[in-house]
Amino acid sequence: MDGGNAVMKGIQMAFMTAALTVLAGSAWYALDFGSGDISRWVDVGVILSCLAAGYKTGGVSGRWWLGSLAGAVFIALCVAVMTLFWPVTWLGAAQVVLESVGLGALAGVVGMSRASKSRYKFKQPPIFATEWKSSRMHTEKKPEEPAESNASSLWWEEESSSRR
Repeated sequence: MDGGNAVMKGIQMAFMTAALTVLAGSAWYALDFGSGDISRWVDVGVILSCLAAGYKTGGVSGRWWLGSLAGAVFIALCVAVMTLFWPVTWLGAAQVVLESVGLGALAGVVGMSRASKSRYKFKQPPIFATEWKSSRMHTEKKPEEPAESNASSLWWEEESSSRR
């Protein structure tokens, strides 16, 4: 898979993690489980989102540095949205983006190593292997062509070439 798609999958995972963190924080305060500040939930959400983005990107692409890129892009988007509502200093934004690069790189290394182990050393259990072999034996047969018409053979050639 190319790097752009892997980074986008990582950013998507980061947004999903952030949404789940917001829901968990809302439920925590709605059910009155404890006292706390909303900034704690924001910190937890940022850390988990960077880790999720790096892990997913590293696992999909097999490159750890794309995990750091995904974490940095996600946090840069979050900082850009935050500047619409709150005053943000450039030094603080740079610090948060650099922290996300480190977290994303760490998670990218873990995701890359886990994906490479499962990708190349996976063995299918014997119970599924027999079912897979038996289902592959029964392949679809080519329909018989009528002698007077050439339309069905053209349809079959287009169908078989589109499956490749």
